[in-house]
Amino acid sequence: MARRSDHSREELEELALRTARKIVESEGAQTLTARRLAGDIGYTPGTLYHLFGSMDGVIYRINAETLEKIKEEIAPLHKRKPAQDIPADIHKMAAAYINFAHTHRELWLLLFNTQSAEQPPAWYVEKIEESFSPLEEVMKPLYKKESELKLAARALWSAIHGICYLEITQKGPMRKSRQNATEMAKYLITSFLNGQDRAKA
Repeated sequence: MARRSDHSREELEELALRTARKIVESEGAQTLTARRLAGDIGYTPGTLYHLFGSMDGVIYRINAETLEKIKEEIAPLHKRKPAQDIPADIHKMAAAYINFAHTHRELWLLLFNTQSAEQPPAWYVEKIEESFSPLEEVMKPLYKKESELKLAARALWSAIHGICYLEITQKGPMRKSRQNATEMAKYLITSFLNGQDRAKA
């Protein structure tokens, strides 16, 4: 078994997180336990608790990395575009999000299926808030008030996520649906934005 002196704290944290991601991706979140992870990296569960506080701490770190990867995938805009490009950009973002969920299914599910006995740390809550920033940036020309922008972005993205979740888990109406999540999300986005236009007319 490896000794703590074999790695610096930073190296050991990275080793643990890299190994935890591999376990989740290959076998699912239900197999990620302190005993399993510690055994795979050659340390004791106590070492993990010393580094991360708990297994919840490990999962928060993994989820934060997943949120960052999703943000990178769905942020196609580097410069502000005309308002007429907004629907197409949101369609692309939704499609990228759904594709990410399919490609990284187990890590994506870990974000939403893991229940923690602890309150999430402040830095993690902030990371969640930051995940909405790409969509907020795209929708910004549509709203004068920041409060309305934030509400609209969260409402729309929550609906897109719901469609995606049903397809990934094959629950509810998606089990027998002839439409896929990308098609349904496109319809949702178009209807949402058309409704916004009518409300402002």
